[in-house]
Amino acid sequence: MDSIKNASQNLARSWNGSIAIKITAVTIWTIVVLSFSFTVPFMSTFEESSKKAYTWQQYQLIEMLKESSEEKGLNKQQTKRIETLVNSSDILFVKIISKFDNLEFGTKSANSYILQSNVLIDSNKYDIYLEFTSLKRAALLERVKVGSSIVVFSVLFSLFLFWLNNKIIQKPFESIIDFTQKVSKGSADIRLDADRGDEFGLVSKFLNEMLDTINENQQALKIANEELKEEIYHRDEALAASQQKSSFLANMSHEIRTPLTSIIGYSERIRFDKAKSRDEEKHMLDIVLQNGNHLLHLINDILDLSKVEANMLEIEKSYFSIIKVVEHARRLLNERAAEKNIQLEVNYNLPIPENINNDAIRTKQVILNLASNAIQFTEYGKVIIDISYEKQNDMLVIAIKDSGIGMSEDELEKLFKPFSQADVSISRRFGGTGLGLTISKRLVELMHGGITVQSVKGIGSCFTCKIKAGFIESENTLITELNESDLVAPEYEQPVEGISLKGRVLLVEDTYEIRALVKAYIEDYGIHIDTAENGKEGLELALNNNYDLVLMDIQMPVMNGKQAIVELRKHNYIKPVIALTADALREHATEFSDIGFTETLTKPIIINDLISCIQKYVSIVNPTAQEYNIISTTASFEHDVQGTVGGEVETTATDVCNEIGELLEDDLLYNLKIKYLKQLPDYVNNLKQSIDNNELHKAHDILHQLKGISGSLGYQKLTDIAVVASECLNKGQLDEVNNQIILMETFYLS
Repeated sequence: MDSIKNASQNLARSWNGSIAIKITAVTIWTIVVLSFSFTVPFMSTFEESSKKAYTWQQYQLIEMLKESSEEKGLNKQQTKRIETLVNSSDILFVKIISKFDNLEFGTKSANSYILQSNVLIDSNKYDIYLEFTSLKRAALLERVKVGSSIVVFSVLFSLFLFWLNNKIIQKPFESIIDFTQKVSKGSADIRLDADRGDEFGLVSKFLNEMLDTINENQQALKIANEELKEEIYHRDEALAASQQKSSFLANMSHEIRTPLTSIIGYSERIRFDKAKSRDEEKHMLDIVLQNGNHLLHLINDILDLSKVEANMLEIEKSYFSIIKVVEHARRLLNERAAEKNIQLEVNYNLPIPENINNDAIRTKQVILNLASNAIQFTEYGKVIIDISYEKQNDMLVIAIKDSGIGMSEDELEKLFKPFSQADVSISRRFGGTGLGLTISKRLVELMHGGITVQSVKGIGSCFTCKIKAGFIESENTLITELNESDLVAPEYEQPVEGISLKGRVLLVEDTYEIRALVKAYIEDYGIHIDTAENGKEGLELALNNNYDLVLMDIQMPVMNGKQAIVELRKHNYIKPVIALTADALREHATEFSDIGFTETLTKPIIINDLISCIQKYVSIVNPTAQEYNIISTTASFEHDVQGTVGGEVETTATDVCNEIGELLEDDLLYNLKIKYLKQLPDYVNNLKQSIDNNELHKAHDILHQLKGISGSLGYQKLTDIAVVASECLNKGQLDEVNNQIILMETFYLS
């Protein structure tokens, strides 16, 4: 690099390097040699030319004398002109003699060329004597003049050539050298001036194109290198995720098989009458139910996690009592804490809002997840749930503290990540899947809050989550003290009982199982119901019959619910029409209302919601005296049977009616479930075939049926799977749809 550092400067100063210097020198010598070669042969003519010049000057002098006066000779002015001629010419000395004048000009010379003449001008005779420079010397002077002119011209012309060469050759070369020098140092943004029309312009253009090509190749290489790095990074990340998922699946398998062992084992003992007493049988059933609920919790966590990864988790805001939610969670957690001899405490740091505006179900889910974890990883001591309110930030603070195993800094970094736990040995020792924290974090963020953790290894942990309270002082109050009634946990909603309805309802639904189930529900309350399989049949029945109410599914063959309601309203149909849909998000309910539906009910159908809706549009009928007599007779018969079998049982007429209704309903529901489970593999196979054939509209219709039927028959897990699959299908995430299909197959194969 040092050898070319000053290359352009060295080139300009070096005879061997500079083309411009060579061209200039050669040009000078060529001009000089050629000039003298052409002028020397003509040197002999210089004497003759000098003679002619002298004779011409003699002639000029004679002409001046002719202007003299005949009587007086030359005047002063004429004399002055002659003197001027002598001084400005080659005349060295002149002597003029006449009868009036005797004049001398100049200086005589020993070695000169002499011209003498006699001139008669108007009878006045003039003798003229002229001395000139020697002819040889004149010729020499002429040679000097010519040679000097040649040399001067050669020098000036050579300087012009040097300037021209420097401009058109030296400077372009220097710019190319400087260009290559900068490129060699890594400058890739410089370019040569390629506007010249000569060879240097062409070379500059080629060099610029070459550098552009090099830059493009370097950019392509850089991009390829970045892509390769990213691919390697994602591959390593995918391998790590795959290892995490493998570990998670192994852990999940353990978590599922453990309760299944208890469920299957105790169910077999009950089925084969191995219980020694009724109390032992009830104890076995309690174990089965507890483990079944544990499995349901695992399944719900998995479904929620799939929604988290698909960014589909949603919250529904409403006003609710945080105390009721916390107390309900405490009632669910008390038994588990008691089993481990752990004390569960709830502290309300008053004042707190009487009601907050957020999602009650998701808030309880977060509390249950965090408190369950605290109980799970605590071997002795207590778990405390602290509830407080930050008025300045309008945030409800839920802090769950435990005296459990605690976590190190490294373990804290792994929290809230899907398919992972703080330490693999923890899952072996305490169980668990690690899903609850991931789901809770996302839920709290959706409720405009966050979760923080403080933990000391071997001492315990404190999970603090904050959610937006939505407290408005003018519409709400702050609780400053608590009564015992405030701490009573709410009971689950009981089915609507003891009413009889009178009316006529049309159900438009394309799925047989849902039609049969809804018909059974409604007929139990005394309502007459007709059914139709698609929107076209429903449209004809509604227009030709006097129904109090129409229940209409949205997605159906031939004519869907949206098309049917539009046609009904065009025919001025004014009766209420209720939309039944498995896709009823908030925006869907608004859309259905805009096109003419009176209300919207979401599948899976909840009997209380359905009956409450129907009650608005039909008549409520009280039982007649004859119906009471039948009920009383049945109650007496039931009482006798109970007493005969083993003991006296107090039974009311209402109890008997409810029991008979439940038996009939359970029998119908059981038959529908058996039929549906037999048909479920066909649904799944048709769904897979539709996706393989890229018939996504058929796949969407099948998922819509699965959501409605599964939920109505009580298969909530299948409903949730179908909901996730449908949402992924709408987003074009076919791989995730296939994962949900695998979960469906796992359901009916198990």
